[in-house]
Amino acid sequence: MIIYISGRITGLPFHIAAGRFAIAACRLRDLGHHPVNPIDNGLPRDATWAEHMRADLATLKACDGVCMLRGWEQSRGAQIERRAALKRGMPIYTFSEDRQLIPLTDATNRNPITTTHR
Repeated sequence: MIIYISGRITGLPFHIAAGRFAIAACRLRDLGHHPVNPIDNGLPRDATWAEHMRADLATLKACDGVCMLRGWEQSRGAQIERRAALKRGMPIYTFSEDRQLIPLTDATNRNPITTTHR
């Protein structure tokens, strides 16, 4: 399965965010999936947030599912990516404590699914 990785990038030191996404990509590969890491979207790091979001949302559309990283709730971009995946009917996952890929459901979601937009 081709799985897009979604999580907080903005507001974190780049090396921390890049490391978290790289670890997630390795875990997904170890589980037999093909990870898509938005850190590697081909845009320069100094591109605007909007430019990154446009590229990332276009990339997400070509994937089979999304993996939300811990702390995604604090990321406006990850929230947008999650809503886009929900609209497309894509499965949304997260990692369990034992590093397995599990569905992100209301029971595992610390921020309930809403359809309201700000």
